[in-house]
Amino acid sequence: MFDVVFTRTGDVELMTQMLRSAHKPTIFESARSAEQKLKSKPHLAGEGRGDNERVLIVRPLFFGFNIDDENQRVYIHTVRWVGF
Repeated sequence: MFDVVFTRTGDVELMTQMLRSAHKPTIFESARSAEQKLKSKPHLAGEGRGDNERVLIVRPLFFGFNIDDENQRVYIHTVRWVGF
């Protein structure tokens, strides 16, 4: 199991999406679902973008993340709205 950590930027971007959205429960569920996927098998989640850099879409959000195998951590650094 990997620990999933939002970087400062990722955390601010997630909170911004929560504040702007009229569908707050959907945003919360998207983030929770992404976190669950990344905890168990981060290398299989989403698409690769280079060395341990991956992206995952759990509508309505896009998550950019890095995998730190040595410390068994996933760092979510980007959260963007992609729509339903």
